[in-house]
Amino acid sequence: MVALKKKKAKKEPNGLGLSMLIWPLLIASLAFVVVQIMKPPALPPTLLELFDVWNENMKIEHSKDMGLGIYANKPIKKGDILAKISGENTISMNSAEQICPGILAAVQDAGSNIKGFSAPFNQVVLTILLASEKGKGNQSHWVNYIDKMPVNVSTVSWYWTKEEASCAYYNSNEDDEMTKNFVNIFKAVAPVLPCLKNTFPSPISQSDIDEALWSFLMVMTRSYGTTLVPLDLFNHNPKLGLGPMTIKTSEGKERVYLVATRDHQPGEQIFASYGSLSPYKMLRQYGFIDESVAVVADLPSLTKMFQESEYLKGVPCEANFFARNYDNEDPKKAYVVQSRLKIPHEKPYKTERVYRPGMPDLNTLECLQVMSQKENQKVLANFVAKILKDDIEHYRALATRPECLQEVGNFPNIRKANEISAKILENALHVASRVNEGTDSWPSLAMLSSNKDVLK
Repeated sequence: MVALKKKKAKKEPNGLGLSMLIWPLLIASLAFVVVQIMKPPALPPTLLELFDVWNENMKIEHSKDMGLGIYANKPIKKGDILAKISGENTISMNSAEQICPGILAAVQDAGSNIKGFSAPFNQVVLTILLASEKGKGNQSHWVNYIDKMPVNVSTVSWYWTKEEASCAYYNSNEDDEMTKNFVNIFKAVAPVLPCLKNTFPSPISQSDIDEALWSFLMVMTRSYGTTLVPLDLFNHNPKLGLGPMTIKTSEGKERVYLVATRDHQPGEQIFASYGSLSPYKMLRQYGFIDESVAVVADLPSLTKMFQESEYLKGVPCEANFFARNYDNEDPKKAYVVQSRLKIPHEKPYKTERVYRPGMPDLNTLECLQVMSQKENQKVLANFVAKILKDDIEHYRALATRPECLQEVGNFPNIRKANEISAKILENALHVASRVNEGTDSWPSLAMLSSNKDVLK
């Protein structure tokens, strides 16, 4: 008898084995999701991380007299690159639409509706960009730069009282009108610009306006032209430094460089230049006054004549005369500050500033010749000498007026601006007198053109 073979029982799939493969994958995926959720957001760059190049032989340090400044901690040679920053790491007109879409058209429209609009367009745009970024807090790419900005600069002219302003030789209504125009523009654009809606929801409050005015103050006191760049950490001294150079590479990319104009030893402060500042511009716009860095003095009477001249309608003319504070008594001799920049695979660049003591700057001399329709140096010098005498007398009178001798608030700084301005114009009068006597001559326009920043 043949035994029947038992059929093998069909093996059912083992659910346990399958789950042993799937569960680890599910757990790993869940763990990844949890880690991503729990992972802190990427931190914005530190202040120094905004730079492509930051010279390692420098350090940021707080000084008793000048606040934050940049100092050499190791030797630095003339021509060394101090700092380099890419355009995308600056707050500028070039990045305006990227940071705040629609901003240019909105500001333009708002400004066109204000009669006698005086607030500078580029500065208004930069202000709104800064206000937008400040409102983002730690989400802003520039938070560590913004946090380094001062809470206030109470010495600039729009904080002066009426009594203080009465001791100053300038139109005290200019700042009030400019800030009023800015506030009106801000109120108009804040409700319509996406970059401002969350930070400044309607209706706009007084605290919102105060925040916006802080941004306006920072832009007016810290921007280089149409750019907010952390190079404002370098303090101002036109004898020992130059402003940054903005270069477009052959690839079309924008880079901002600051180059050493002289050798620096450890412990020495490294300076940049904010431009040719008169004592009043220094105080009104930047909030400090320092005779050693006062390069020019304003000639308000001549500036007014320029503004009223039929020959100069629509031409921006301000009268400035250079100071004799560089130990170069001979007007024919010049004090030169120069830097050169060499970039691999790019053409070399040079920028320089030339100061001739007691001379009118290029803009002043050009406007003077157009207004007077004369080129004879003796005639021009005689005409200018009379104006210089009047303005010197006015500066001195303000500096010694009893109500301006107070030692509180901004009175001491305003008095100092009057005294320094009179001193600079006395130097200019000395030169003008020599030109009028025929014992000396002003440089020609061609010679004076080197007073402008040049980029070659």
